Amino acid sequence: MKIDKISEKISEKISEEYKKQDEFTRQINRSILVENQILIEKLHEINQLLIELYNYTQSIENNDELAIARADAQLQLIKEIIDKVEKI
Repeated sequence: MKIDKISEKISEKISEEYKKQDEFTRQINRSILVENQILIEKLHEINQLLIELYNYTQSIENNDELAIARADAQLQLIKEIIDKVEKI
């Protein structure tokens, strides 16, 4: 009988410890889920910033191409004016 009581107490203690450990594991998992969600949100923000930076860079390149084309057209016009003035 005494061994049965000891065995029962040990079993209860193991069960209590298992429940504590299980709850602790659940708390850790919840914390990890929260941290993961925060990281996902931050990664999304970084991704948006990179997209905006890429678009900005593309617009700068396009503006540079337009500026070059405009300067080339102005140069051609100046050459035409100089040629006409020389003919006069």
